Amino acid sequence: MILRVYHARVHPGQEAEFERLVKVDAVPLMESQPGFLGLHLGRELNGAPEFVLISLWRDLGALKAFAGADWQQPVVLHPDADVLQKTWVEHFITE
Repeated sequence: MILRVYHARVHPGQEAEFERLVKVDAVPLMESQPGFLGLHLGRELNGAPEFVLISLWRDLGALKAFAGADWQQPVVLHPDADVLQKTWVEHFITE
């Protein structure tokens, strides 16, 4: 299995909008993907405008089917959205 850890730093004051975009757009999209096994959204504990979206995928093929050829890059559903300041991803193998 593959853990994909998507980090997002949003502009201050845009936290609620980011959470709305994740819940309305990103979660349903990921849940519809074959090989998607689960998801957790976390917000930075000390109040900084940072989030992690941790998704679990059956295998690298399932992740690539979702994220595309540039699977090692963040998938940004709303590239024109003004909420994001910076995004990055990390990947881990789990059993």
